[in-house]
Amino acid sequence: MSDNLSFSRGEVALYYGSRVPALKQSGAEWRGPCPIHKGDDKNFKVEPDSGRWYCHSQCGRGGDILALEMELSSTAFQDAKGAVYGIVGRPDDSRGLRGGKTGRGGGDGWRQVAEYVYQDEGGSSLFRVVRKERGDGASRKKLFFQSRWHGGGWQLKLLDTRRVPYRLPKLLARLSQLSRFEPAKAIRISQGMP
Repeated sequence: MSDNLSFSRGEVALYYGSRVPALKQSGAEWRGPCPIHKGDDKNFKVEPDSGRWYCHSQCGRGGDILALEMELSSTAFQDAKGAVYGIVGRPDDSRGLRGGKTGRGGGDGWRQVAEYVYQDEGGSSLFRVVRKERGDGASRKKLFFQSRWHGGGWQLKLLDTRRVPYRLPKLLARLSQLSRFEPAKAIRISQGMP
């Protein structure tokens, strides 16, 4: 296969931030509950440089980013690869998906500067918004593209995709930490304030 299946540290961070947001820095690695068996303890470790993971609990196994995506989404290699590439912002030309340097916002001076992945309560991707820019300063132009998660990859047009607040799982986690006697704090947090 001619694809380069290694990922940069930035891509590793994007992927795990999207798919396993509960990971925390622990020395030279990231640790958190295993997303495969939905554990409670910090038995799941990730090497930030390579993206390799290992569950030291019920699963007793590990692998690379693609193996994890195949496990989490119950998909075959090609679909998992398309999903991972979509999350980290790489074009996956083998699937015929738009992205990277194809189509509007591609190789004609446009650069992707942000990707916002919207997830449901369980952390599964629903849709994303990609921001691309061209130029600098006052002449800078922006484009926004929306795509839905469908069939193991990103597809243009949201259609009837459920709309949710950005970072919904994080928002719900913070709200669940509040007691019911702190309504003012709950309102501030729901509005993204500390």
